Amino acid sequence: MKIVAVCGSPHKGSCYSVLSTIAQDHPEVDYKLIMLGELNFKPCKGCYACIARGEDKCPLKDDRDVVVNEMLAADGVIFASPVYVNHISALMKSFIDRIGYESHRPRFFGKQAMVMAVCGGFGADKAAGYMSDILSTFGYNVAASLELQASTKSDRERANNREQAAAAFEELVAAIRSGARKP
Repeated sequence: MKIVAVCGSPHKGSCYSVLSTIAQDHPEVDYKLIMLGELNFKPCKGCYACIARGEDKCPLKDDRDVVVNEMLAADGVIFASPVYVNHISALMKSFIDRIGYESHRPRFFGKQAMVMAVCGGFGADKAAGYMSDILSTFGYNVAASLELQASTKSDRERANNREQAAAAFEELVAAIRSGARKP
């Protein structure tokens, strides 16, 4: 079983911290964490070439396909983002914009997903909801959605976040094993 986590944080903060340990109780899972901030991404030009003529016609040549190929090879994905101004990070939004063609020709039916939004105040529900909606249009079954708080950065908060993330990861793994889709 292969699961790929796509982290929309520009640095290795709270979002990364949770993702870096989320699979530790599942040695049978081939788990890969991709930090979008460490890759070369250019912003979408809005030229519509990917939708009208195919994603291979995108004039931008960067690391987009590296991530898409990992997603295609995986049984499940995790989209995780810190919450900035009541929404996902600009980095995650830019990546989603670059693969927006997937909503027009979804290739991820039969695959499972989990979303995770990490915030210091409010907006995690909106950010997680947005990522869930987008992944559904790509064909994914969103098996788990997680909203975490990282406001105090206390040991108690970190332990609670790890516990919630482990439970959501269990839901994702179970959904991959069963192949079940949420209604």
